[in-house]
Amino acid sequence: MKKTIVSMYSFFQRNPAVVLLLIFLLAFAVRSVSFGFTGLFDPDAHFHVRLSEQIVQTRELIEWDSLSLQGSVYSYPPLLHITLALLTILTGLDTLLVIKIFGTLVGALFVVSTFLFAKKITESDGIALWSALFVGVSAIAAWRTSGFVRPDGVALTLIPLLLYLWFTRREKLAFILSLALVLLHP
Repeated sequence: MKKTIVSMYSFFQRNPAVVLLLIFLLAFAVRSVSFGFTGLFDPDAHFHVRLSEQIVQTRELIEWDSLSLQGSVYSYPPLLHITLALLTILTGLDTLLVIKIFGTLVGALFVVSTFLFAKKITESDGIALWSALFVGVSAIAAWRTSGFVRPDGVALTLIPLLLYLWFTRREKLAFILSLALVLLHP
């Protein structure tokens, strides 16, 4: 038994990608709770689904949101709504299912972006894997990056990736990602 545990530890130590994949799958499972619900339980998700559905129906950005604050000019950064609408159109799936799949996948990718950034800063697979595990199972991270996608959750996933790109001197990609963040969340 002890020999088996030692050999497993040795295997995982030599293969951090396998451990990262397992952490990714765990994070995906934690965030996939939303698939068990028929509706939405996050009030922000209703807003984002509704605006994404309007883009799907009209095939254009809306200018006036009649349901927000008894009617107001549409002023929310549009990248999330455009992305969800595009995925809905391309896949032919219901917007509610698209938002759950997208949110769960992006939330699980938070593990990967955190791993890359932590690995770059610490130069330690162990610390990077522990960091990835923490964001994979942390309650607040799971809430913000769950299947009920929120722009701040997507931004939360992209920030470690942005920092990783800056630290690896990929300034052009980092700049493009920075622009995406501006179009994602106020």
